[in-house]
Amino acid sequence: MTYYMIIFLLSPILNRGCESLSKNGFLLIISLLVLYQTISFIRIEPSGGCNFPGLLTIFLMGRYFRIHKIEIERKKALTIFLSCWAGLIGLLFLSAHCFRKWVFILLNYNTPLLMSMSVTLFYFVKSLKPRYSLKVNELLRPVLFIYLITDGLFMPFYEWVASVFEVNVLYGVLLYVAVVVVCLLTGHAVIRLSECILSKINTHKFEDYSIFVK
Repeated sequence: MTYYMIIFLLSPILNRGCESLSKNGFLLIISLLVLYQTISFIRIEPSGGCNFPGLLTIFLMGRYFRIHKIEIERKKALTIFLSCWAGLIGLLFLSAHCFRKWVFILLNYNTPLLMSMSVTLFYFVKSLKPRYSLKVNELLRPVLFIYLITDGLFMPFYEWVASVFEVNVLYGVLLYVAVVVVCLLTGHAVIRLSECILSKINTHKFEDYSIFVK
């Protein structure tokens, strides 16, 4: 969350800098950042991708695509996403049987597969028709709660999920889906409650102001 806030605060400066860069110069910076992330993944750094350079890489990739009007068609985006996803799942199963310490490393944010999935998933959702896009955005509005809740439970939670996968893959998948659904439902409840509280506060402020004016 700290890195998200840093990017948010620096975004006006970063955006102005991105617009002043040449296309080749901008591409070189992104390429170097992707290379750095890939090297940190190969070196098995525990926080690889889960740091400021990792988030900055994704942010700059988004700005590059936006400034230079680069689009990815829906079918192509879906094909790339599913290919990367299948490759990641295959590597995870292979690691679970041969190199167990690589299982969690493969889930770091700096793997080329995950970076490709994040970009192509964005373009897939962007290409949806407005009525579907609005529904998806509303449904996944509290998606950050998945991170907040699961990461707040720390390693014991992830170890428990991994142990379920070891016993039965199907149960592991069902548990994973259940966790995502529960986190989203919790997020929706928190957001609705917050909106109700803020609405009442604003209403009271308006009533107080009206009395003062009268």
